[in-house]
Amino acid sequence: MLKLTPVALATMLICTHGAVAARSEPPLPHILVQEDKTGDEEPLPDNEPVQKWKDDIPASMSVITRQEILERGARSIKDVLADEPDVVVRTRPSEFTATRSSVGRARNEAINIRGIEGNRVLIVQDGIRLPNGFSFGPAFQTGRGDYWDVDSFGKIEILRGPNSIQYGADSIAGVVSASALQVGDLVKAGRTVGGFVHSGYAQQENSFNHSAGIGFDQGRWQGMFMHSRRSGHETWSQENGRQPDMRRTAPNPMNVDSRYTLARLGLRIDPAHRVLATFDQFNNQLDTDVLNAVSPWANFRAPKALLAHDTIRRQRRSLEHFYDGASEGWLTRAHTHLYRQQASVRQFTSEEVFGPTNMFEGLMFKFFGAFQGTGPDGAGLARRTRDNKYLENTTGLAVAAQGLVRTGMVEHRLGYGVEASRLQASAVVDGTVPAFLKPFPYRPTPDSSYTLGSLFLQDEMVIGGLRISAGVRHDRYRIAPDAGSLSAADQADFQANGGKLSSLAASAWTPRLGVLWEVTPAFVPYFSYAQGFRAPEPSQVNANFKNATLRYQLIGNPGLRPERVAGKELGVRGKLGGFAYALAGFDSRYTDFIGLQGRGYVDGINQMQNVNYAKAHVRGLEARAEWQVAPAWRLNAAWAVTRGDLLVPEAVGAAQNGSVTMGNGTWRPLNSVQPMRIIGGARYRQQRWGAYVNVEHSWGKTRGRVNAPSTGNQRLTTDPFTVVGLGAHVNPMAGMTLSMNIENLFNATYERWSDIGEVETAVGPDQRRHSAPPRSLQVSMRYAF
Repeated sequence: MLKLTPVALATMLICTHGAVAARSEPPLPHILVQEDKTGDEEPLPDNEPVQKWKDDIPASMSVITRQEILERGARSIKDVLADEPDVVVRTRPSEFTATRSSVGRARNEAINIRGIEGNRVLIVQDGIRLPNGFSFGPAFQTGRGDYWDVDSFGKIEILRGPNSIQYGADSIAGVVSASALQVGDLVKAGRTVGGFVHSGYAQQENSFNHSAGIGFDQGRWQGMFMHSRRSGHETWSQENGRQPDMRRTAPNPMNVDSRYTLARLGLRIDPAHRVLATFDQFNNQLDTDVLNAVSPWANFRAPKALLAHDTIRRQRRSLEHFYDGASEGWLTRAHTHLYRQQASVRQFTSEEVFGPTNMFEGLMFKFFGAFQGTGPDGAGLARRTRDNKYLENTTGLAVAAQGLVRTGMVEHRLGYGVEASRLQASAVVDGTVPAFLKPFPYRPTPDSSYTLGSLFLQDEMVIGGLRISAGVRHDRYRIAPDAGSLSAADQADFQANGGKLSSLAASAWTPRLGVLWEVTPAFVPYFSYAQGFRAPEPSQVNANFKNATLRYQLIGNPGLRPERVAGKELGVRGKLGGFAYALAGFDSRYTDFIGLQGRGYVDGINQMQNVNYAKAHVRGLEARAEWQVAPAWRLNAAWAVTRGDLLVPEAVGAAQNGSVTMGNGTWRPLNSVQPMRIIGGARYRQQRWGAYVNVEHSWGKTRGRVNAPSTGNQRLTTDPFTVVGLGAHVNPMAGMTLSMNIENLFNATYERWSDIGEVETAVGPDQRRHSAPPRSLQVSMRYAF
């Protein structure tokens, strides 16, 4: 653990840090990719503008620049989004097992925006959707936050609330949009060649990362190549109990190795037309010794060792055409994007258990223990493996255009486009020594295709200081299972379980209306209303699994309806001199929430099914401010509070055959809503050096705002906490930057609700093993040329 003297603390506390700034939502996301030569690799000058958000859109959107990502030394998407008070990333400690739990296995599982998370948040990179999260049973779960490498980010944009026009109607919680590096990020203005090399070390997980990139711009031809590698270990916590079994409270030992490659080649055909080809590939490998799943006693069937080997891969190939024509007319700019993305997750687990010691245990072991034989040491040791795979392949084409037409006093800024994509998903459960009467391999759901077609039209009417934005989007989806992907055993199970393969299709029109009025630069009120809808997932429609030993069955539901949302936001923003502010209140109402619910016992088997069973109501307030105190000094603050409730039907009766009658239910707290948070900071920046300090305070999660699980256990809660971070950088020579960051300066012990919100305890609170990392140091060196 890093030790700091009082003199060192006092010296470094004179630093400052700027806020993540909000900016204008781009009219069309597919036309975001530009090659403006920004020279972002150089430190920003001391006359940097106080505010980097525009005041001309009726929505809450923030942007995190590459400069801010580098200054913070972000190593994951969780670090990148850490300064957004209403956005969190769920990352739980590894507490999974071979067959009964997946807690912590998905790493950066989900991004949460204003209390809604999972696949309800749309995540894209360069306009291409990243793979969905997948969950099957208690021990197979994939996340969404580890398909990219933060060293490749040119910027990150976060759009809050439903937005059914630009990004897709299924962005019912919001959008996280990352833009990968462009040639203009490497080649500075006025030069033809540029690049960077970067190396860093983070004490928090004892990790090293190295990256390098080079680009060229010869006028007509442009290109770039970048590669990065990151290797490290488990992330620290405040607990150091390192027993090699389930009494362990320290994190499990882990080795992490990731590699990323990005290549682009562009051709400017003429001043109005340009084409761009892109290839990127990400590979992440994790090896975990799951010590906290090991039994300290040699009991029959108790785990003796548990090792996990996980891989996450994503590869993208895309071809884009850009048109930048006249300044006015029905078509001023256009972007065509053809892409192919392949992604996969593999989770391999090897478990050894203590075997039988007598004849009775031997019979139990053979027929009900899901194990066979003994180990070579003759001590009754047995081994089994699980090899789970999830794959997503997506092919898509998107065409978007802009226009500018004037009719009298009204300026019409038009946006319109079409998009079509086809996603093919596959999940396979394999291994050795399967469960009783369940042969390997098997598919918990048939391979399925998800076809999406969309079109949208938007007109932003500008009349002086008044802007009225009206738009509509039409989305149609179709889910089609592939019966041929099921083995003979899978098909027999499907028929025996009463299942029927079903296709599912639906469509919807979703409107959006926004009004913004610039009364004065210091007072700009706005209002927005938007609807959205999200289709069911293929695995929810055609699920197929039954475990007779555990008396558990998961069945599909071809009658699922899309989830829907209607969201409103009212806000005001403005700037006066060196001071800028933004206030917003929002209200989103969700219907037909899809979730897993028990149908009761049928022939002694507990049947589970995904149903449209709930409504949700999320509302809250947000505030941001920045103040340029002096040319080199800037202060910032951001605050967010959200309240969410879920209406879940309750069982009011049961028949003799085990079927359950559901009533209207009651409103209960929505557990994914985060406690109130406030983040403040200050930054001092000159041409040759700079520093920052950041302070975050989070309120706790009380028992009254936690929805208890149906198991009768309690969920862990969190206490309020305050954590301070600081950093500094210096430029000893042109192009070179040396940085140092200290996280959790005062070594506070605390837990984040985002990381423990779904954890249950049957005995009592045991939270220190879920604590956030202690004080740690991070250093880096970067040279741009």
